[in-house]
Amino acid sequence: MQGDTSLWYRLDEGDNDIGSFFYFMGLAAQKITAVRNRPPLPFYSPEYLPSLTTFTRRYFRELFGRVKRPSVMVFDDYHEVPARSLFHHVICDGIEGAADGISIIVISRHNPPALMAQPQARGMFEIIGRDALNLTMEESKGIVLSHKLGKLPSEDMIRHMHKRSGGWAAGFVLLLKEGQTEIQDVDLASMRTPEVVFDYLAGEIFNKVDSQSRDFLLKTAFLPKMTIQTAKEITGIADAGGILSSLHRDNCFTEKSSPEPFYEYHTLFREFLISRALKEFSTEELFRIKQKGAILLESSGQADDAMTLFIEAGDWTGAVRMILNHAPELIAQGRGQTLSDWLARLPHEITDRNPCLLYWHGLCYTLTNQSDSRACFEKAFKLFNGIEDPAGIYLAWRGVVNTIFNAFSDFSQLDPWIALLNKLRKKYPVFPSDDIEARVTYTIFKALLFRNQMHSDFHRWAERSLQIFQRGPDAGLRMEVVFFLVFYCHLKGEFAKASILNQELRESRSSLPEAPPLSLLGCKAAEAFHHWLTGSKDMAIEAVNQGLLVSGETGVHHLDYILLGQGISCALSTGDMITARRFLREMASVLNRGTQNDRCFYYYLVAWEAMLRRDIPHAIQYAETSLKLCEELGAPWQEFLTRLILTHISHEKGDDKMARSYLAKARSFARKAKSPFCEYMYLLTTTRFLLNRGDEKEGLQALQQAMIIGREKGLVNFWGWQSDVMSMLCAKALDAGIEVEHVQELIRKRKLNPPMPPFVKGGHGGIEIERWPWPLKVYTMGRFSVVRDGEIIKYKGKTQRKPMEMLKILITLGGRNIKEDKMRETLWPEAGDDSAHSAFTSTLSRLRKLIGHESVTLSEGVLSLNPSYCWVDLWVLERLLTEAEMSKYSPLDNKLLRLYHGPFLVEEESAWVLPLRERLSSKFIRYLRSRGRLLEQAGEYEQAITLYQKGIEADPLAEGLYRCLMACYHATGSHAEAAAVYRRCQKTLHALLGIPPSPKTDSLYMKIRNNSTS
Repeated sequence: MQGDTSLWYRLDEGDNDIGSFFYFMGLAAQKITAVRNRPPLPFYSPEYLPSLTTFTRRYFRELFGRVKRPSVMVFDDYHEVPARSLFHHVICDGIEGAADGISIIVISRHNPPALMAQPQARGMFEIIGRDALNLTMEESKGIVLSHKLGKLPSEDMIRHMHKRSGGWAAGFVLLLKEGQTEIQDVDLASMRTPEVVFDYLAGEIFNKVDSQSRDFLLKTAFLPKMTIQTAKEITGIADAGGILSSLHRDNCFTEKSSPEPFYEYHTLFREFLISRALKEFSTEELFRIKQKGAILLESSGQADDAMTLFIEAGDWTGAVRMILNHAPELIAQGRGQTLSDWLARLPHEITDRNPCLLYWHGLCYTLTNQSDSRACFEKAFKLFNGIEDPAGIYLAWRGVVNTIFNAFSDFSQLDPWIALLNKLRKKYPVFPSDDIEARVTYTIFKALLFRNQMHSDFHRWAERSLQIFQRGPDAGLRMEVVFFLVFYCHLKGEFAKASILNQELRESRSSLPEAPPLSLLGCKAAEAFHHWLTGSKDMAIEAVNQGLLVSGETGVHHLDYILLGQGISCALSTGDMITARRFLREMASVLNRGTQNDRCFYYYLVAWEAMLRRDIPHAIQYAETSLKLCEELGAPWQEFLTRLILTHISHEKGDDKMARSYLAKARSFARKAKSPFCEYMYLLTTTRFLLNRGDEKEGLQALQQAMIIGREKGLVNFWGWQSDVMSMLCAKALDAGIEVEHVQELIRKRKLNPPMPPFVKGGHGGIEIERWPWPLKVYTMGRFSVVRDGEIIKYKGKTQRKPMEMLKILITLGGRNIKEDKMRETLWPEAGDDSAHSAFTSTLSRLRKLIGHESVTLSEGVLSLNPSYCWVDLWVLERLLTEAEMSKYSPLDNKLLRLYHGPFLVEEESAWVLPLRERLSSKFIRYLRSRGRLLEQAGEYEQAITLYQKGIEADPLAEGLYRCLMACYHATGSHAEAAAVYRRCQKTLHALLGIPPSPKTDSLYMKIRNNSTS
């Protein structure tokens, strides 16, 4: 019964299936909502069961938010729901959220369940017991007046009937109806069995109607609700409408609801009629009545009552037919419990012989009992196979595989079913329908993805899944598989395709009024996965948080581990240890409820976190635990990941033998899986291992292969990412000229800091990698040029020249830890302290605007250039010159000559620049002379000549290099070239300095000249 502001919900045994309750409650609630055309209330489905309280509170919160105020909700016949039903928890949780202006009334013959004791103690509801419901005298008088009798009974008669009925309203009405005052003094209200009532009803109502009406009453009693038409059909009485109208009009315990006229008997009256019918009709007649009634109830939408009648009649054929007809609808509505209850009422010998019944029974158990579900599917498969039913065979096969997959405990159990599908495809090459093809294709794809990516048909099934996904109309099914498809696209390095999948799914999801929570969570997991692997941390964490919010609101936590895992992976790969540990704590708190797969993943993640902290003992322990669990699970992909991280950890520990063992097994999977992503991870791990043991050639080859894959596929992130290791590998690639543009983009995308030297054994510090995409580059040798984000900074005027002068002085003084006082003395030697400080502050501010705030740090009066942000050619030159001296002038010719374009700040004439300029020039020339002398001693005169020539080009005033070049030409007999060098020296010194060559140079020239003439 509904009014504009009231809802009367009559309960029955069917509400034991909470899915049915939520479904029908949602339908009823639409009629009392304050705003029309709103989306329906959330559908219940089995995945909500573990957190039923969360779903219930959300459901009722939305319900209460929609209804008009004030309003009344009545739940009648509460006693019809079995005592152990979850329904009682639903009502208890639901009424706790009742808002102001909403009254809830529960009518029951029994006391409230024990679980309502706490809400009652908190004063959330009150109990109106039997005594309180007994009629008062005034209320009895009101009932008399409401019946509008032709002749009102006297005051004494009313008092007498009131006393005889004991305050029981129904008994009082019975007495009032008959106008009897001589009835026996029976305390009807105290009777717990209906026998007395039955006797009374038989004697005072049933026996007083004609035989046709009695037959009508007995047959229609099997219909909990009836229309005139259904009553006519079950009784064969043409005047069924007249009889029903008369019963209602005469208040013969017959209620009528509108707008569509439905009739139903009072509960006690109906019980009486059924008990009488069981006595008066033969077994055959009862079968026909119940069968007919069941068919009528089914056709009028009263499925639960229809099933009850089929079962009571023993009409198993009708019951089976009805189950098979309604099963898809019940599953879609989240009413699997109702379907399961129906199936459970069938005899086992019927269920076990019918593969369709077994299939639906298995589907009911899918999320609640994987082992029972699998057993049903396996039996169904065997029976379908026996009758060669392709549709049933494929669906039952899918059911078995899904139960194994969803259990996440032993993927090796998938092997025989994977092999079996090949046989089925040969026998039944054409799928019975597009829907079955989609479901089977998605299922085998998921199974192979986790169990056997090296299977010869894996990529064919994966590509077919992608094709079906892109054209499939079933948005719910697409949402279930999208995470796995996105995962596959990333394994292949097809990030653009993964992005398109997510976009298409967002569009199709928006068309659904309310997506199933499990599907929605799968979408959020896919989004998070894609974003973190493409280096978009903020978007990944947002998707994770949105997914966790959905699981918290709905109580569906099946994908929490996947969501948390993506969040942890993203946080660890970006160095956000705080977020990573927060998510890890959440995972650990529910570890005991997780699957084998969940535990594998958890221990892998804690191993990764420990490795980043350089807690090698714990990292080893966690990773080995993860590997053991992965091997038990039978998941080669997870084994591959874990072996790679164990390679890194073992290498850090110094156990290279074990590292090689792990790496070799990882290599086998990477090559056979034909996954660019796996190959990329393997090659980078291999590169680190080779370079750190000094195998430069093979290490660079592996690095080049990895970076080519990275460029072609756009790879920027992976499990086990270590920023310091990737910085080293990127620096090494840039130093070797490997995929320079891609590596630079990778560095920018991942915001990698340059590695501090030495980054590999026998290598050079990352600080001299000019190709590193430094935000700021400063060139001081032979010129002064500042490049910010690839653009040369052009400056003019005093307001910009002074900041640049500050930069020059800062570099000249060393660039690090320069006291403000020293800077002020150099820049403003004659200014007072206050004015100099003010000038320093404003100039520094202008400098930061020019070159970036991050480029210059000021802490406690100490100024520095940020070495992670800035590259200065001077710093690199000094490091290389120092290294050359320490290694007895190792061959660094090209690097030094590439850097030394001329004297330091050649255009600057201030006194503060001269000492450093002279020192650098002296060291540079000393290196070239020493290096050239070694080449001459080795007879490599051509190389020595080239070296001296390049040195002179870099520093035309380096007179010593002219002498070296002259001597070298002289030694090779090239006297004319030696003389030409002298003349060039003479001309350059005169033009630039206005001086002649030194006597030492003249003496060498004369010696060469004399030797050439003799």
